[in-house]
Amino acid sequence: VIVCGSRTYRGNGGYEDIPISQMVQMMGRAGRPGLDTTGVAVIMTDNESRKKVQAQLELGHIAATSKLLSCLPEVMNTEVSQRVVTNMEGATQWLMSTFLYCCLKHNSGIEEASLAVNNICREAIKRLAEI
Repeated sequence: VIVCGSRTYRGNGGYEDIPISQMVQMMGRAGRPGLDTTGVAVIMTDNESRKKVQAQLELGHIAATSKLLSCLPEVMNTEVSQRVVTNMEGATQWLMSTFLYCCLKHNSGIEEASLAVNNICREAIKRLAEI
């Protein structure tokens, strides 16, 4: 993963620092779940920002979290339309390849995460059918 810059344009002619939690989220995409055991992230920024970002990252108190659950029906719809997901089993397998599943495993263990994935998939498909 390459992060180009640590500031973003927010309108009204102003730039703001990208929150460190978002930077960690982007860096969390490095590597492929189930295939890679490590990932590499590079942040390209100016020297002044580099010092701030490096200091925040070195604190190590920022945990990456998944935002997938809040938009899962829409993302699931994309996966269905692309024929990545064609049935409930496929939906479960797909969800188990996401960062959300990694977070669930980390917070609750493998067995509970697997049960949660089934329930999450059922609920997402149900919500998708209502749209």
